Amino acid sequence: MSKHVQVILTTGTKDIARAVLGLQAALAAVASQLEVDVFLTLDATEWACEPRDCVNGQEVYDLLDLLIALGARITCCSACALEKCGGGEAPQPGVCELDRAGSSNAAVLTSANVQLTGLATLMERVASGAPTVTF
Repeated sequence: MSKHVQVILTTGTKDIARAVLGLQAALAAVASQLEVDVFLTLDATEWACEPRDCVNGQEVYDLLDLLIALGARITCCSACALEKCGGGEAPQPGVCELDRAGSSNAAVLTSANVQLTGLATLMERVASGAPTVTF
């Protein structure tokens, strides 16, 4: 039986320190040889959007890249990604307007290392007994 933990990150650019804390907790879990899933939702979805240089928070990106390199799975709420990363009616405050020339309105531009998923996946992990912490 593998040990598994889930970190839900809800914090975006308005509180970078809290986002960093959540990702550092995920990194500590990886260092403890736990299987780690990080679920980006609400404002934290900003960290999944491309291009990355539109959002201030290089430390967050560095931690996400490190977690990915160490085998943590990074997933993102697909409904939130549609709103934050593309397909929404207007750009969100604090996130640059993405160049959508040649793409459909429903295009969702997220990092290739972030898997889009729904809340059902999140709840399946909880139901299977994965300890869950939210930042």
